[in-house]
Amino acid sequence: MSSSAPSTPTRDSLAGLLNAMEEESPVPPPLMRKRTLSTTSLAEDGENNGDNAEDFITIFSASAANSNATAIVKRYADHKRLKPEQKAEVDDFFKASSVVRHAKLLVMLMAVDNHLNEIILAQPPFELGDAAETNIEHIVLATLLSSKIPSYKGASPLKTVMTIQELALNTRFSLPPTVGTVPSHRQVAVEFAQEALTQARSKIKKIVARSMKLNKNDADFTPDPADHQGIFDLTEAVVAVSVELCARMALISQRQIFLQCPGSKFWDKLDAALATIRKAAGGDAKKLSRAFRKVLDNDLKAHGTSSSLPVDVPEASAASTFQGEVDELITGPVRLATMRWTMPTSGGSTGVASVMHWMGKTTRLTVARRIRSQRITFKRTISRRESNSFAGM
Repeated sequence: MSSSAPSTPTRDSLAGLLNAMEEESPVPPPLMRKRTLSTTSLAEDGENNGDNAEDFITIFSASAANSNATAIVKRYADHKRLKPEQKAEVDDFFKASSVVRHAKLLVMLMAVDNHLNEIILAQPPFELGDAAETNIEHIVLATLLSSKIPSYKGASPLKTVMTIQELALNTRFSLPPTVGTVPSHRQVAVEFAQEALTQARSKIKKIVARSMKLNKNDADFTPDPADHQGIFDLTEAVVAVSVELCARMALISQRQIFLQCPGSKFWDKLDAALATIRKAAGGDAKKLSRAFRKVLDNDLKAHGTSSSLPVDVPEASAASTFQGEVDELITGPVRLATMRWTMPTSGGSTGVASVMHWMGKTTRLTVARRIRSQRITFKRTISRRESNSFAGM
């Protein structure tokens, strides 16, 4: 008899079912469907697109600016008429990196420095110029004619001349500005001033010697003082005259000293006499003025035939403003702002009016011709009594 299948599951089958019930269900594969754009993805895409747009704009702007700059520089190079090789170098400079540009600038600066050194070495020696030299000569004579100067030789007149030059650098004396800043250039001015002082003293000394000769070519002095040149003519041989300048010239000439010591020691003897007068005056301007007046009176009596000054000689008040400023500078500091550095004109009534003619390169003209061409006549006459007012200056 055949057996049939059991009506209930076996124990093993039941256990398998129970185990299957405990197992996790498998994850189904994702369904293939159309992608939907979320808000987040839209924002991210927008940011990426914005960055790309900004990069594109920046690159485009830089390219356009560089192109415009290149065009502007090329036009400027044409305007400055650069050579073709220079234009090409400018173009290469634009295309180079910043490091290369900096290196090229350094090389160019070094090349320029080399060229400057070559130019400086090739320059001629420094010169003052004709205008500055003439003005220094003008200052020199005004200094020697000053009644305030303590000596005619040595450092005192040179110091005065150089001080006036330094004060005049920003005024009207045509001195190169480097005279006050470059030591070698200032030394050139000092040496010229020294030479000008020497030449001025030499010319004055020769004029004094000629004033005591009948003829300028005579070897000996005339024994008769009446034949000597009067102080007016002697002074006018040097500058356009005033009463004050005649007294100064009488002090400078001191013809008795010259007769005693006509050689190289004349100026030393004159300085010694001047020092004695100043020491005796003790700084009193009135005493010093009276001494100068006495020197003038003695010269008027001892030399020449005239006992008084000619009537066409201006009084002391008509003396040069420039001469007065030189006197003031010698005795004390002068504010540059208040100084009127006016150059006298030839033929005028100023104390140093004829200096530029007398000390210029045309000195071959005779003194007599200069006197005739520069003689001044004034409406106001001065008698001997009026000229005594000089003692109170």
